[in-house]
Amino acid sequence: MGDDNSTQTGDVSNNDDSIRTSDVTNNDYSVRTGNVTKSAVAGAHSHVKNAVQESPDVPTAQDIALARLDDVVRQLDAHAAALADYDELREQLAFIQAQLSAPRRSSRGIRVLLADLAQSVSGVSVLVQAVGGLQHAVAALTSQ
Repeated sequence: MGDDNSTQTGDVSNNDDSIRTSDVTNNDYSVRTGNVTKSAVAGAHSHVKNAVQESPDVPTAQDIALARLDDVVRQLDAHAAALADYDELREQLAFIQAQLSAPRRSSRGIRVLLADLAQSVSGVSVLVQAVGGLQHAVAALTSQ
């Protein structure tokens, strides 16, 4: 190959079904490949995607949002004495939980309620952090 920065390729073809390459070297790295077909790539992607979806250990965005909501509820209950409108906030959280658990949810409605909730708990830093975490989780859930 000559110098350390050279690149040499063998057979390179690209048709609708496959790509064939061989012997690619750059600096100290060398890669040798064979045929790569669309079906092989699609099959591998499908296998990985199914493995992630079927794994019970991988939480979904909805699971994460509901866990964050549980944290907000625990923190709200722990700091109830510091909140003048505790009962109203609990009702909002119950509505948010119902929305997050539903197959079809009002993303805008949830975000508006969370913004109101964040403003209502602004005097309790632990609650501000918990609500912020929930807002991030809901944003991830609703962007899917």
